[in-house]
Amino acid sequence: MKQRKRRFSVTLIEMIIVMMLIATITGALALSYQRSLDKGRLFATKHRVERLRAILTLYFSEHPDQIGTRNDWPEIINESGLGPPNPLTLLRDDFGEAFRIGVEPGANGVVEIHIDSQGAARAART
Repeated sequence: MKQRKRRFSVTLIEMIIVMMLIATITGALALSYQRSLDKGRLFATKHRVERLRAILTLYFSEHPDQIGTRNDWPEIINESGLGPPNPLTLLRDDFGEAFRIGVEPGANGVVEIHIDSQGAARAART
């Protein structure tokens, strides 16, 4: 008896289908990875805002006469002694944009500090 050798070959359509499946899976993984990165950046930005708010609250609680007159944030952070060695790192969100900071006298002598992050606001919308 003569045995026939079967030749297996891959058609062009099969190769295209496999490539499409790989591309779809890769795209889904990339999107998931990007979302995870954005969540991490949001978390780090929120932590940075809390730290910055604490530093400014302490500073302006000790110097209430300077509310509204000072906005040299790097110098204030250096004077407080609570910030990082390079205060500019604390003044940017993890999306690379500078915080918008506002300090106002509030009711009953409480300092009101507003810190906005455009990068975090954009990421939260998506």
